[in-house]
Amino acid sequence: MQDNVLRYTLTLADYQVYCREQGSCTRMATYCFSGALILALLLILYGYGTGNDKLFEFSVLFLPAIVIAWIIFAWLYWPWSTKRYFEKQRGANSQIVIKVGDTGFEIQDAHMQATLDWGFVKSLSETEAHFILWQDDIIGITVPKRSFQHQEDIRKFADLVRDKIAPNGDKRE
Repeated sequence: MQDNVLRYTLTLADYQVYCREQGSCTRMATYCFSGALILALLLILYGYGTGNDKLFEFSVLFLPAIVIAWIIFAWLYWPWSTKRYFEKQRGANSQIVIKVGDTGFEIQDAHMQATLDWGFVKSLSETEAHFILWQDDIIGITVPKRSFQHQEDIRKFADLVRDKIAPNGDKRE
């Protein structure tokens, strides 16, 4: 971290990591899958309860079809939807500059500039290639590890953030 300044371009891959860590794609998938299973089970119960063998057989065949369709849908929809939402972000594919200090950090891109105290950071997630500084369960700031020039800088940054948020919140890891 040269002069405590990080520079990087926010990419689609960064946004996808953010979405996975945030859990938004998991929640969407769970709702879709749960709805499909409930519908299939209701059809099975209705067909069995009314003695309608054809409806019962259709429902039993419908359940695996729903599961397969959901897997295909999730496999195709998630990359498309994250790309679509990423392209709507004002910081998409833009240069991000973060200046890290003792009392907080300043973040700047082509569209905005903000100064945040460490008190706004409630938790930290660390993946193989990213840090995410969480302000709450939904809002976070993604910091790719590629923005650090040396491995030692990555460790120093992680230690600094953990020291600063320790009194405030938890550490997602």
